[in-house]
Parts: sequence; C-alpha cells; structure tokens
Amino acid sequence: MWGIGTVFFCHWITYFYAIKIGGASSCVLGMSTYGIQLMLFGSFLLNYHLRPKNYLSLFIVLIGLSQLLPQFDFSNNFVKGLMLGLCSASFYSLMPILHQKANRHFKYEERIFAQFFVALIYFSLFIPKTHWSLQLKDWLGLLFLSILGTVVAHSLWAKVTSQLPTYISGIIYYAITPTALILSHFLFGEVLSGRQVLGAGLIISAAIFNVWSLNVQK
Repeated sequence: MWGIGTVFFCHWITYFYAIKIGGASSCVLGMSTYGIQLMLFGSFLLNYHLRPKNYLSLFIVLIGLSQLLPQFDFSNNFVKGLMLGLCSASFYSLMPILHQKANRHFKYEERIFAQFFVALIYFSLFIPKTHWSLQLKDWLGLLFLSILGTVVAHSLWAKVTSQLPTYISGIIYYAITPTALILSHFLFGEVLSGRQVLGAGLIISAAIFNVWSLNVQK
C-alpha cells in the first residue's frame, strides 16, 4: 500500500516538472510510451508472455523516440521534459500492476485511499515552497485539476486497470496523446517539427499495433 502511494507520487512529481520544464508536448510524448512500458512490466511482474510482434513494437517506439529529440542535449528543455515524461510513464505503468497485486488483499476503497494519502504526505514536504496569492481563475483551475483531473479520473482509472488486462488499459490511455498535442498547439502555440510529428506517429502507431496484436493473441 505504501508502494502504491510512493509510485503515484513519483509519477506526479516527474509529470509536473516535465510540463514545467519542457512543455505539455514533450511531457505527453514521453508519457505516450506508457503502453509499451506497461507491456514490459506486465511481462516481468505478471508473467505475461511476449511475442515477436511486441518486441517489434518496442523497436518502433525507440525509433520514434530518436526522432522526437531535436538533439540529445540535456541543456535543451524539450529533451529534459521528454526524459522526465519517460520517467513519469515508467512510474505510471507500474500503477495497474501494483493495484492488481494489492487487489488480492485490499479493497478498492482502501487502495485508493492509500494511493492519495501517501502521495499527500510526500507532497506536504513542498508546502514551504508554495504561495497562495492566486486569482479566481487560478483557484477554479486548481479545483478542476484536483477534483476532476485527479480524484475522479484516477479513482476511475485505478478501478478499471485493476480489473482489466494491461493490454486493454494500455490502448485506452492513448486517447490523451493526440488530444494533448492538439490542445497544446492551439492554446499554447507549441509546434512540433515534421521529424517530431513523424516520431510521435511512430510511437502511437506502434503502441496501438502492440495492443491490437495482444488482443488477437487472446
């Protein structure tokens, strides 16, 4: 239970800093590897059997990631955001597996409480760095993120991923990637190069192909 909350905190803190440093696009592109990482963790920790098609998907994802990097230079904010997004995806892909394992011993409500309460303990360490001189629109934004974007969304997601095989929950997640890229372009003016668009397309296509192939195997 402590592991669920700790991993959840690590996912969120890397997610926050990925957006803050590299922007929404770099973060969501790093997070788009979630399905592939979920597949690998499922193989190691839940004994899911991988086929050559799955390894092909992983290879295509690696090619896509290489196309996303303007240059592999950690002084580049996009690269920093992408790397943090990859780390965030790693932590996030562990969540369904931890919930499935804990599902044998703890009720859904107990797991959700532990997930948020333990993460809250870690986040409370950052209180001295906060300030609360916020405008009304900022408070409304925080309420939306905290209630709908965090409590409601993650509670539903935890329930779904604890009951569904990882190959199904993996593809459901991918609706966020094109949506976030489109919104970040029109709302924040973030623009990807043609090479980066190609890389993003390769990652998403490989992930969908991977999930489809796993579904066929079932």
